[in-house]
Amino acid sequence: MDVKLARLMEEQARTSTVRNNTYTPEEKRIREAILKQYGQCSDDEGEEGATASATPASNGLEKNTNAALVAQAEREKREQSKLDSQKKKEKDKEDRLVCLLVNSFIAPS
Repeated sequence: MDVKLARLMEEQARTSTVRNNTYTPEEKRIREAILKQYGQCSDDEGEEGATASATPASNGLEKNTNAALVAQAEREKREQSKLDSQKKKEKDKEDRLVCLLVNSFIAPS
């Protein structure tokens, strides 16, 4: 039983590793065109650096600006949180002063 199982596993391993990549001329042409586009895309990104443009590139692909937009949104959110926190601190300070003034008029010491 174990011998049969071992043979079966060996046969499956041999058949799964043998792969014949034969492409038709049309498939080869399409494959080369796709690879060429990826090569152009990575070359363009290196030249432009960190600047993001929403206009289509010369090869018909658009630059992915998602990372820049997410980072900008996070910066704006942090800035807004800082402003809100500062406003709250000022309001709390004013409330404490009002409370002290009210308490000093109600129960003078």
